[in-house]
Amino acid sequence: MTELVLALAADYGVPLLFAVTFLSCLALPVPSSLLMLASGGFAAAGDMVLPVVMLAAFAGAVLGDNLGYWLAHRFSGQLAQWLGANSNRAQLRQRAADYMYGYGGLSVLFSRWLVAPLGPYVNYAAGLAGFSWARFALWGAAGEVVWVTNLRRSRISLCGQYQRDCIASGEPLRLSGGAGCGSEPDHLAAERQ
Repeated sequence: MTELVLALAADYGVPLLFAVTFLSCLALPVPSSLLMLASGGFAAAGDMVLPVVMLAAFAGAVLGDNLGYWLAHRFSGQLAQWLGANSNRAQLRQRAADYMYGYGGLSVLFSRWLVAPLGPYVNYAAGLAGFSWARFALWGAAGEVVWVTNLRRSRISLCGQYQRDCIASGEPLRLSGGAGCGSEPDHLAAERQ
């Protein structure tokens, strides 16, 4: 599976990243984390442009989050009826609604990056509970900024490791396509001094 994802990332790049992050926010089983790391690596090597990668990931995630919210909000009557038909499901729905009203904004924020596997379910819970869309969208976008910023950090980390390996082996750094690892990141320059 990893080889397939990497091959697809190399062939389809940014559009694939957008689609996968969008679909992952709807709880579909797609390898969004692996693709984010791979995209960060491709950006580190200069094969992708980091700001474009970050924008695609952000846009796909925000659109997917909001679609999940609106689907649950739109079908909340039918979902509430189905959940209410079983006492365990009804209790779970009530707990989710209470949680959204008690910790709503923070739960949306942290479910974008800290506990990302819960993100799609928080989207659905927020829509089902009637949580304010404006608050959901604001907290969700802020969380996605943190998540996408981690891509930048992974790129820097990959560059730093590549440069450390080159320095340790005595091999010259290879410059690649402007956005690659040829120039030393600030944290490495500080370590050398």
